[in-house]
Amino acid sequence: MTQQLWTSQRHNTVIGRVGLSLLARRAVGDLQLEPGTGALDYGCGRGGDVRALLHLGLDAVGWDPVHFPNGRREPAEVVPLTYVLKVIENPAERRETLLRVWDLAKSG
Repeated sequence: MTQQLWTSQRHNTVIGRVGLSLLARRAVGDLQLEPGTGALDYGCGRGGDVRALLHLGLDAVGWDPVHFPNGRREPAEVVPLTYVLKVIENPAERRETLLRVWDLAKSG
């Protein structure tokens, strides 16, 4: 498998979820995500965590380059990269993603 093929197919690694992902459940349990705290799920995939967080009454939005390209990328207190970085194989692209997300993370 070439790097170009992997890059063009990485959106296929997205898992459809009914409830919160393990990492999102952990963030809620650790009170990193609670009412009044805005969350931007950057690289939200099909939006399962966003839907579940909204169902819990949390302020959440999501953006994904393939599944939600028109999603809102707005600053938020919490910007989880739940499963994004592990699928970005190019170090320069990974760094650029981290810098973009850092700009979206509100400091408290």
